[in-house]
Amino acid sequence: ASSLPPGRALKSSQRSLCSMMIVDTPGLQNPEMAGQSRGATFEELCHNYAQERLQGLFHERTFVQELERYKEENIDLSLDALEPSISGSVATVDEASRQTLVSSHGKR
Repeated sequence: ASSLPPGRALKSSQRSLCSMMIVDTPGLQNPEMAGQSRGATFEELCHNYAQERLQGLFHERTFVQELERYKEENIDLSLDALEPSISGSVATVDEASRQTLVSSHGKR
């Protein structure tokens, strides 16, 4: 197997039947887990948001679309444990800011 330089496959004049794109991200960023005593930076927040979106896309493509296909073929299958979490980085930050707002108003 030969290795093409980055972008080479995208410029190919040959047609293919399938393709694969690999996105290799380092995972969710948590300063506390890395032994740092600071809060997350804006860059880490953006990275975590993108990571969650990619995870949601993976979930949609891997499980949800397959379940729809099974339904179309009248195959009864339930995977309740695979429901995506409705809370994510942005929801967590939003909730934390509400708690801070409530506690600051309560101190008055």
